[in-house]
Amino acid sequence: MTEVDDAPSWTAEARCRCRRSSDTVAEEAARGNGGGGGESEDWKYHAAEFAKGLAEMSVEFGRGWFLNEYLPEDRDPVHAWSVIFLVSIVAIAALCVNTGQDTTAPLVKRLYIHPPNASRILLPDGRHLAYQEQGVPADRARFSIISAHPFLSSRLAGIPGLKASVLEEFGIRLVTYDLPGFGESDPHPNRNLQSSALDMLQLSYAVGVTDKFWVLGYSGGSMHAWAALRYIPDRVAGAVMVAPMVNPYETRMTKKERSRIWESWTSQRKLMYFLARKVSQISCPTSTAEASCLESMAR
Repeated sequence: MTEVDDAPSWTAEARCRCRRSSDTVAEEAARGNGGGGGESEDWKYHAAEFAKGLAEMSVEFGRGWFLNEYLPEDRDPVHAWSVIFLVSIVAIAALCVNTGQDTTAPLVKRLYIHPPNASRILLPDGRHLAYQEQGVPADRARFSIISAHPFLSSRLAGIPGLKASVLEEFGIRLVTYDLPGFGESDPHPNRNLQSSALDMLQLSYAVGVTDKFWVLGYSGGSMHAWAALRYIPDRVAGAVMVAPMVNPYETRMTKKERSRIWESWTSQRKLMYFLARKVSQISCPTSTAEASCLESMAR
């Protein structure tokens, strides 16, 4: 009880600060009235008063809340702030030393794959085309099939559901390859269906397919099988397209065939093909440009 009576009272100090604040406000009001409505206030006086108030608040903050939990009761909080200031200086100096060293890694200008995981051929335009062979070797092959994979796939997909034993039983040599920009094949920004057929032709020469070969495509890969029929028909023995992309507006189809296609489609798919046809007619109004427009859309 004696220690409590001897210690300064928080309430008493607060009252003293309130009286000092009232006196300060009265002095500032007197200065404002005497200086023409406060227009000639001395900014140095206000800066000094602000600094005094900030110092008092810092001391009271240390006494009343944070420092009482971590410092002895007989230690002056002013000394604690000096310690905090010193620690802050050391921390800032350490940060400056760390940031002074250049720890940034150099930017990668080009990505190289060394060595490539796939067998690749060099095309006449300098691109590399990755491929994979399955089935029987070339000297035992009765049929040679070159297959282009669908979208979001690669040469490793092969023919889904077809076992290697079936290929060997029927003497089939299957060659799958990565389309430009897929897998380990180099990209071809100006590719189209004709360049796709030429890539297939160069691949057949590189792997030693001297006779005519079969082309196989499923889903999005069917357009590349069609490209082979369109641009290199003298090298193609036949084509197989599984679940291909169909043009419901093909003029060579009969009315019964078109209606059968439309009836099996959902309303959302019908709307998609309707909008695609209208957009192509607007962007390519002439009939001669329609084929090139469709090929550009199929890239």
